[in-house]
Amino acid sequence: MRLAKKTPFLLSLLLVFLLTLAQARGVSLGAAPGVMQIGELEPGREYAVDFYLVTNSRNDLVTSLDFIESRRSMFDHNVTGRYTFIPAEASEEDMSEWLSFLREKVVVSNRESFSVRFPDGSIVNANEKVTIIMDVPPDAEPGYHTYEVVLKPKLSSGGSGTGVSTIGITRPFFIFKIPGVAKREGVIEGVAGSRNGDRAAVDVLFRNSGTVTMSARVSSLKVYNETGYYVGTYDGGYVMVPPKNTGILKVFWRDLDTNEQKNIKIEATVDYLTGKVTKETMVTIPRAGVTARMEVRAEEFPWWIVILIIGLILLYIYWRRR
Repeated sequence: MRLAKKTPFLLSLLLVFLLTLAQARGVSLGAAPGVMQIGELEPGREYAVDFYLVTNSRNDLVTSLDFIESRRSMFDHNVTGRYTFIPAEASEEDMSEWLSFLREKVVVSNRESFSVRFPDGSIVNANEKVTIIMDVPPDAEPGYHTYEVVLKPKLSSGGSGTGVSTIGITRPFFIFKIPGVAKREGVIEGVAGSRNGDRAAVDVLFRNSGTVTMSARVSSLKVYNETGYYVGTYDGGYVMVPPKNTGILKVFWRDLDTNEQKNIKIEATVDYLTGKVTKETMVTIPRAGVTARMEVRAEEFPWWIVILIIGLILLYIYWRRR
């Protein structure tokens, strides 16, 4: 009897749930093409690049646009199929000053559409066009470059209905190449130890000896105490290092014995996405309030050049007096 009394209430609750579910809708916003191989661009020139937005939204989507660096996972392997990207020939230089949008906000809905034919013969029914202005500087680094466009849509408040909308978004990315030799390589120039309270630290000096900007990090810092006992393995965050520059890659770990100076052995491995370099050396971790000196291999001064110059001067004086 009790169940019979509750049945109308349960049916009403189910009906409300189904109506709400029917009103809820998934809205998507995508880009065409999803990956664009722009081609080879000349430094010192300006280019306009178009791509297109596609949505199933009946209501207007007000979409803001922005640029971000592409994911580091793109450097995991070579791609030569749908597009070409060779990580060993790629630059990671900052392009934020190069790129801008003709319009930083666009309105998109599927009430209006137009057909676009791409070079590969495919046709897409697009809802809006976006134009990127690329002002390539004269000193742009050689090699492959890549970036992504972030779409930030909001549903306009003018739509009808009370349903809940979720927006699925795809993020297009773009690849182009600057002519020239792109070389990714680096060396560890030196290592220094320091301390900040109960945190011991090692600074690894990584010199980018290549021709393009690279992100580098200490992916492994193995630490051994004075007696050779293994203490632990630590790592650090990424630092952008321009070509022919030296970046300081920091690694920290907790060390509560702050009143004693330590001479430790470290094995530092620096990962720059397309390669690694390792250095093993002794490092001093000072006691609190003391800074250790940087351990850098000093090149021998070429004294023979000084001696040669002095000899030439004396020879010149001798011949003038004759």
